[in-house]
Amino acid sequence: MAIKGLAKYDICSKELQKVIEIGNRDEVKAALFALYFRRDSVKGVSKYLGSKDSDLRFLAISYYLTHSPSEAVLKRIEENLGTETDPKVKAKALEVIFTYDKNPDIDTFLSAISDEDIKRRLALRLPFVKNRKISSKLLKPFLNDNDTIILTSALTYIGNSGNRRYCSLVKDFLFSPDESVRSAAMWAEGRLSCPEGVKYLLGIISDFNNDDSLRLQAAKMLLMFDKDILKKNLSALQKVYNNEILDDVKDNLYKVIAKAKG
Repeated sequence: MAIKGLAKYDICSKELQKVIEIGNRDEVKAALFALYFRRDSVKGVSKYLGSKDSDLRFLAISYYLTHSPSEAVLKRIEENLGTETDPKVKAKALEVIFTYDKNPDIDTFLSAISDEDIKRRLALRLPFVKNRKISSKLLKPFLNDNDTIILTSALTYIGNSGNRRYCSLVKDFLFSPDESVRSAAMWAEGRLSCPEGVKYLLGIISDFNNDDSLRLQAAKMLLMFDKDILKKNLSALQKVYNNEILDDVKDNLYKVIAKAKG
């Protein structure tokens, strides 16, 4: 516990360095845990990537999520995927690769996530991945999965990315039979302010065969779009507003129109 407490103090780098170099298993685990939360770097962490102890491997890899790895370390992490047997460690290694490797080996990556347990573990971390330009080829296995948690996590990553090149990946999920998937897709459309997104959401709102809660949610999501995108769709917005019969939906459309005109 004392070593973990060093995570709070910037003056203790030397002490943590000594532990990494000569500490016993429990001390090293505590030091790696502490270092995960610190900005400063220490030498010697990479040697634990090959530890026989899966907990040490996991903590060493986790360290490189908050401390950018060198190309050599990143290559080593990727090479270890072929022999790694612990799903927790493997998923964390993939997260590091997702975060820092601009050109990961697609075949190696796809082979690793062919294991559903590993794919699910990684999917749950997708919303927190800092890399906003993950290859669409690497995202599609998550978007093609039948597990709604995996799918909504991928859509959440897309929405958080701010990357409009993902817009084409989102639209098909607006009509998913699963409510959580539809919600995530509408949120992603709004968060990215996808150029065609307003049209799709207006289609949902204007179809009175849709559930009113879905139509209302679509109206609320329209408020997320950039003003310029809304302005280009002002006439369509006005038309749907004029035809709307549900007060809650109409009130939200009014706000959307006001934003477009503002």
